[in-house]
Amino acid sequence: MLRKLSLIVIVTIFIVAVYAMGTAVAAKVSVVVTGGSLTLTPSADSTLTAVVLDGTDQATTGSLAQLTVTDARGTGVGWNLTTSATNFEEINDAAKTIANTGFEVTAVNLVTVSGNGGVNGSTGFIDTPLTLLDSSSPNGMGTYNSTPDLSLQVPAETYVGTYASTVTETLTSY
Repeated sequence: MLRKLSLIVIVTIFIVAVYAMGTAVAAKVSVVVTGGSLTLTPSADSTLTAVVLDGTDQATTGSLAQLTVTDARGTGVGWNLTTSATNFEEINDAAKTIANTGFEVTAVNLVTVSGNGGVNGSTGFIDTPLTLLDSSSPNGMGTYNSTPDLSLQVPAETYVGTYASTVTETLTSY
């Protein structure tokens, strides 16, 4: 009987010990991440500084309004942004022009708002498409702002007036 009682006590202690230690279980927590899109918020209208003719070629400067590229695709395949400009035409007389061959981006002024970086900027003339921003794989995911600085050469023989050019910004995925 003592033996049975001892066995019952040992089994009871074992059960209490196992119960007191608790039971550990593992649980997985998962999340589904879906891609968004590659988007461009283009620059708004901008104005260069006024030019006062003095008989010599002049230069005027300014900046494009901020543009924003957002790559929310989650693929990391990369993208590029090109920009180009038309000749400047006098708004009341399109026969009067300033050639776009003297119109250039002099600084890119790139800010990474969020993302993995790896976006490069380029300066140069925009009479033909210039790759302003470029992101090769696996970079460029996130949001990037740029406010490019501009310079325009105004020839001495330019007529008085208000001139405008159309700047085109094109975002392309790799």
